[in-house]
Amino acid sequence: PLDISKNDVKLQNTFHCSALVLRAVFDVVQYKTELFVGWEDWDFWVNFHRQIGIQALYVQEALFIYTLKSVATMKSFCADYQNLCGQVFRLFNPESYTHSDVLTAIHYLLSKDVSSARNDNKEEAMVLKLVQHGSWKQLERSLPKVNALVMLALVNIARGDNTTAADLVMKALHTTNEKEDCDRIPMIHHLLELLDIRIPLNSIARCGATDHCAAVLTTVKDYLLTNTYQGRNSFDGQLFHQAISLEPHNIGWLKLFLHSISSIIYHHPESLVVLHAFNVEKIKDYISHLKSEFHHNILVVPLCTSYYANLHGFYGSFNKFQKMALGRPYYYSHVTDLFRLLVLYTFGGRYLDTDIVLRRPLSSEMSLFALSIQTEKKGYFFGHPMLNGAFLAAPPSSPFLRALILQIPDIYDPAVWAVIGPDILTNALARQSLPEVSQYPKVLPANTFYKYSWFAKDVKEFSQQEVSQELYDQEMVTGVYGYHFWSKVIFKSGHEEASFAKNSMAYRVLKDTCFTKSENFCLVH
Repeated sequence: PLDISKNDVKLQNTFHCSALVLRAVFDVVQYKTELFVGWEDWDFWVNFHRQIGIQALYVQEALFIYTLKSVATMKSFCADYQNLCGQVFRLFNPESYTHSDVLTAIHYLLSKDVSSARNDNKEEAMVLKLVQHGSWKQLERSLPKVNALVMLALVNIARGDNTTAADLVMKALHTTNEKEDCDRIPMIHHLLELLDIRIPLNSIARCGATDHCAAVLTTVKDYLLTNTYQGRNSFDGQLFHQAISLEPHNIGWLKLFLHSISSIIYHHPESLVVLHAFNVEKIKDYISHLKSEFHHNILVVPLCTSYYANLHGFYGSFNKFQKMALGRPYYYSHVTDLFRLLVLYTFGGRYLDTDIVLRRPLSSEMSLFALSIQTEKKGYFFGHPMLNGAFLAAPPSSPFLRALILQIPDIYDPAVWAVIGPDILTNALARQSLPEVSQYPKVLPANTFYKYSWFAKDVKEFSQQEVSQELYDQEMVTGVYGYHFWSKVIFKSGHEEASFAKNSMAYRVLKDTCFTKSENFCLVH
């Protein structure tokens, strides 16, 4: 079992099934029987900790033998559909999670096409079962007024009744209370765009949604002009961006995220790292685990995707993209793909995915206008190797980025994961025929960030094969600047944390970038 004092029970199931609990606790705390997708034990622990507070005593010896004769159906389901189970779990525990967590869960579940759910699609079938179970009615009673209005709007969008949905969204907008409801504003704004309701941006300024984005614009641009932030004037003008469009799926993702930020600041101590987050307060809480000397390099800001699109005249392209993408399997991945183009067009700088960990400082040529090959294999696009935007550097107002953004509505396919990521970048660099574009980014070799691919053989070599310190050091001679950890592969299918063999390549770079206050928030100790 994990130490409850060092791990957040809301992020992972901290207790093993062997735990003993006083019978009297069940007079106060119950698990939800309607949580039939699984994880009822986790539901019990979360509510136990919220209502009473858990003080655990760990017995350092084996007291019984646990025999598993067969894998339970629901256990197997949640192992295969961890994201769905996680969203359902938040849905049934709104008092333990933020409003944005709950709304994201509702949004995710209603994005599933349950009207034609097939028996062979376990995920759609499970969501249909939830809807038929009447879970929404219970949730409506447990949520504050504005949350309930937004939830009902989402339900009506799922039913195809956009007229009723529009009325509910506008009512939610006018009902917001500045002190209590401002964290619902991004979702309300998102729904307004989805329903193609155009309102002046200052209509939502009273809750700071627009004001916050304008403030971000001012703060970052002042930094670029003066190289100062929070009173410091020693910054070197190097600007990094990372985007967090979803809450962490597990504690392993959170720890890898902290390694990624640490590696940027460690190798670029005079840089500013801007974290663009859907939930600003939660990300601020996460980075509080970093050592204090790292904090002055970090600025956490709202994820102002629509604001930046509107600011530069991309609203039409963004709105078309939203309508096609919303509710589809790769929505959040595609939103992040679009956001990196928008944020670099707005500010310039360097964008890195949150699962890239740097090994050394980026060179000057990588700080201006560059991206990297993902695989050297030819033939991906007319003989051109595949490119990846997990690392992307560009100047502000780049015609290249503008052309890509304007192209998205015409080439977008919501069923293709790579469509506005590797595909659009590879296509553009291979053809080099974008309108009004004379300068294209420098293409870096695959070793720069992608020496180890997401294929099982490479993942195993990277994370499980022991290497000497000499071989580890030689990696940089081959042009390695960092490693893409492919978090969706590393933390696959319900695994809360990945296992890294001691002195493997992955272990060594994680060991070198452990800068948290407690080693418990590093992936390796």
